[in-house]
Amino acid sequence: RYFAFTATDYYNNYDNKVYLLDMKDQTGGGDKIYGLYCPAYDQGSSALLLFADVIEFDFTGKRLVFDAFNAVNLPGTDQQYGFWNIGILDLKSGMVENLVPALPQGVNIGNPAVASTKDWLLAADLVDDRERTNLSVAINLRNGKIGRIASGPYPANYTYEFGKPSFNGDDTWVAISQNGEIYKIPLVNQGDVFVGDTSRQEVAATINYLIDFPRFYRVGQRDVYPVINVAPDRIDFSKVNLGKVASATLTITNTGNYDLTVEEFQLNDPTQFSHNGVHSRVGPGASLEVTVTFRPEKEGVSLAKITIISDDPQTPALEVALTGEGVQASSLAPPDDSQYVL
Repeated sequence: RYFAFTATDYYNNYDNKVYLLDMKDQTGGGDKIYGLYCPAYDQGSSALLLFADVIEFDFTGKRLVFDAFNAVNLPGTDQQYGFWNIGILDLKSGMVENLVPALPQGVNIGNPAVASTKDWLLAADLVDDRERTNLSVAINLRNGKIGRIASGPYPANYTYEFGKPSFNGDDTWVAISQNGEIYKIPLVNQGDVFVGDTSRQEVAATINYLIDFPRFYRVGQRDVYPVINVAPDRIDFSKVNLGKVASATLTITNTGNYDLTVEEFQLNDPTQFSHNGVHSRVGPGASLEVTVTFRPEKEGVSLAKITIISDDPQTPALEVALTGEGVQASSLAPPDDSQYVL
């Protein structure tokens, strides 16, 4: 639906904005302009984001990842140094988050690519002028871990640039360019860090001129979204002595192929029913257990429901019926224990 672009003249006029065109609204009423900034420095210091260059939506369409050139004043001097960093723009709030809060002088990171099925995985190029190294890296946004995909020659000149990574359709390969060739490098998940297996890399193409930003493209469409399943779909605590507690377990399972975010649990009778559910993230194929309890304060049958709010696009609110009957202790035989567990 949206088309994003920057409008910087590299030699004359810097523009620190990203322009978003709503392709479904021909009147222009849905178009937006976002002013970019460098959040690591802008509060009370003299850093300035001059312009953005490479930009890419994540597959949810909710965030825009970009690299930008920034200028920072050296403390106690009138001199500046520039550096490239990667920012993440939340299109709803307009807030910008730096991928790396503060880069030391001589270190640059740019050319970001977003994974095809994981909005928390990025690839980028990391150049360290101090160590004279040039790396393509994978960045796990969940834990901040950075893994090496491949290393290339230090960019003394940019005739044949190294890197410019991109993911294939299921994030098992990364493409990079080097010296007129495009390489396919397998991407391996080593627990909490992603690395490239260069021992199995393949030359995908050889072209005897400048290659800039090789890209994988998926043929067809792949739907990526979470699917919530809850078991059981109702809980009957049966008869429980007044003042005592019975408990049961709700199991929330994500049967989709993308992370499920459980936003909140809404309970319409918190006086006799309770739960320990909290805001949680459930990965594909993973489950979350929530304990629900019933502590009757009056005789008779009590009815309630717990509503689970999540980001499942098909079932954003899922209800589980709760029922239980409060009875006097003398009406149960044998005498009750202090707690019942279903």
